[in-house]
Amino acid sequence: MKDKKDGTFEIFAIWEYDSSEHYVEIDINVRNDWDNAKRVQDWYESNGGCDRVFTAYIVDVKNEKIISTVEDTFHDESFKYTLYCQGVLVFRLI
Repeated sequence: MKDKKDGTFEIFAIWEYDSSEHYVEIDINVRNDWDNAKRVQDWYESNGGCDRVFTAYIVDVKNEKIISTVEDTFHDESFKYTLYCQGVLVFRLI
């Protein structure tokens, strides 16, 4: 977490997946976890609703695929099947 010195903080994270298919499989499993979805929905409601949370606290959200610029020939065979994603969340404390 980084204090941006403007009243906001940035959280940066990187996730690693074995393949694009592995990413999709995990995403589907998370989205189909109804108990988790209910917990998330309840949390939003206890904090004024999703719109309020995103308006009052969230400044910016990014979720992007990271693509290597290094030639695959410099890595072992497993490297080219690895998918990296980065997530950046910028939020303000109120």
